[in-house]
Amino acid sequence: MKTRTELLNGAGRLWRNTPGEMKWGLVALGALVAMPFGFIASEAQLVNSCNNGQLEACRQVKAQSQILNKQYLDQLAAEAQAESRRRGEEAEREQAANRAAEEARAKVAAEGWQEIETGILVRWCTDAQPCPESDSFSDYTWRAMVWCRDRACGDIYSRINISDPNGVVLGWTNDTAYGDIGQKVVLTFGSSTSGRAQITEFIARGAS
Repeated sequence: MKTRTELLNGAGRLWRNTPGEMKWGLVALGALVAMPFGFIASEAQLVNSCNNGQLEACRQVKAQSQILNKQYLDQLAAEAQAESRRRGEEAEREQAANRAAEEARAKVAAEGWQEIETGILVRWCTDAQPCPESDSFSDYTWRAMVWCRDRACGDIYSRINISDPNGVVLGWTNDTAYGDIGQKVVLTFGSSTSGRAQITEFIARGAS
């Protein structure tokens, strides 16, 4: 049996001198070599017969090449549909992940959390969102919870200003703590001055 290269070379030599329907043998030869369905002995023999001038073989090769072309196109269509389904499913998974992330962000915001540093959140302790009680021996106390959600806080330093209703700063105080990744830590600010507390400095040095 001739190899694909030999058949192609022979097809090139025959094309110039092959009239009419017999050229289907050469056309089919290229299709058979390019097709992903294998190169079957009977098909190669039909191509050889067509190239040798047998018109019936040329008709059979033409019919087979049309069948193979349809099968090839059907396979391409099936692969395209499979790829389309895969991309659709991937898009649905991505949309679901985005919805879940958005719902999580909304829940965190509703609980009063704010990202004060990358991966670190803080919120004030209130009657609606209480924190565990911490010792305080001051006249006035403010508590804030730090959540080392995505990274270790390490050593934490935070400072607050204490202001009157007009925004005039009356004093300040600070607190320190330590938090590992995933931990929640309560900062307790105490002062003898009454007023509204506002965090003006926050430093998380990270775990050493």
